Amino acid sequence: MSLLQIGVRAKFALTPRETASGQARREMERTLAVADRLGAEMSARPVRVPAMAGIDPEMREWSVFMILEHDTIVSCEITGIVNDLASGGDVRPRIDMKTGVMPSPDAGAEHVEAFRDSILRHLDTIRKLPRLRGTQRLRHPVFADLDAHGWHCMFAFHLMLHRRQAEAIAKRLK
Repeated sequence: MSLLQIGVRAKFALTPRETASGQARREMERTLAVADRLGAEMSARPVRVPAMAGIDPEMREWSVFMILEHDTIVSCEITGIVNDLASGGDVRPRIDMKTGVMPSPDAGAEHVEAFRDSILRHLDTIRKLPRLRGTQRLRHPVFADLDAHGWHCMFAFHLMLHRRQAEAIAKRLK
């Protein structure tokens, strides 16, 4: 395990549930603010960004709307994983976390509301779950086995990575 992986796992372990939820909400608001500032026309324009931590090479030439679609797909998947882990149910990814998360090249403004709704649904699910720490675990492709709390922290972390990407797109469009 790399130093980055160890650091991220330690951060997740030290992050309270409410803090991770607050981070997710703030990342949602900041990402939506980027799309709002750019407007529909520029948010639909794919832009190549430089190599960025957490952004795979095949994700570097996206539009802000493509990011919103991707985040919605991943958000729904993580919400299901967290719920399954916390409920002790059958836990398995529903989609391939590499290929099943790719957005449509013609993603549009319809993804703004879907993105917002997916984040709010996740936060509502989290509020209703009695326990996130110490649940069953499911392997994350980069950060190894995570319990429901680790996946909830991953939710906010993932949003932060792609919000930074959206900001890089906005900067290149100006």
